[in-house]
Amino acid sequence: MATQQFELKNISCSSCVIHLEGMEDDLDGIEKIDVNFKKQMMKVDYDQDKITPDHIVSAVTKMGYGAIPVETTDKKGSSWSRLFRS
Repeated sequence: MATQQFELKNISCSSCVIHLEGMEDDLDGIEKIDVNFKKQMMKVDYDQDKITPDHIVSAVTKMGYGAIPVETTDKKGSSWSRLFRS
């Protein structure tokens, strides 16, 4: 199991979030998707034996959005928990 964060482009409403999180059911190898609309970020837990970050980017692009893989940690540890803090 691996985790990848993506910076999102062109998401403008809660329906966009629902569509992106729906990829969980549509793509083999995706375990969990969390989208932070305010931060325009997406976290994907996936099986790297079944799918790659490039495939995820391609699927997001086909939906009309943009996704750019980003680093998941920094010197202070996991940045993901800070992204989803209120």
